[in-house]
Amino acid sequence: MGLYKLLAKKKTNGEIEWAHFIQRDNGLKERVMRGTVKNRGELDTVIEVANKNLLKLFGVTLQATDYDMYTLDGKKASSIKQ
Repeated sequence: MGLYKLLAKKKTNGEIEWAHFIQRDNGLKERVMRGTVKNRGELDTVIEVANKNLLKLFGVTLQATDYDMYTLDGKKASSIKQ
């Protein structure tokens, strides 16, 4: 068993790095896919494609969950979605 996860991080140049993987119950990460997109619209496309394939293959989709955001200097940042 495991969880499908997609993590995204906005870089200082505005690009967004993402990683999609399976995290097994023992903490092992498998089938890691990574990429960089130019903006939130492109990230939404990555999520849409991942969901389409997950639904087709396994009958599941990625769902939003709670998250924490921090600035580059380690201070807690606003959780407002941009």
